[in-house]
Amino acid sequence: MIAARVQAKPIAAAKPARAAVVVRAQKTEAKKPQVAAAVMAVLASAVIALTPAAANAEASVKQVVCASNPTAKVCLKDSAK
Repeated sequence: MIAARVQAKPIAAAKPARAAVVVRAQKTEAKKPQVAAAVMAVLASAVIALTPAAANAEASVKQVVCASNPTAKVCLKDSAK
């Protein structure tokens, strides 16, 4: 009879052990090469745009073409003076 009076207690489920969490800092790569490449590209485009070589390039190309082929269309243009 004593056994009837004792209520059975529910067995608590064992808590799972927690895994150890390790946090490590990652190395961040410097963005200097990307920035340097962008700056160099901007500077190069500015130098190319500002140089008067583009105006001289057409004249030098015309001289080379006319030296090798004097009857070329570009050589005959504005040649009647």
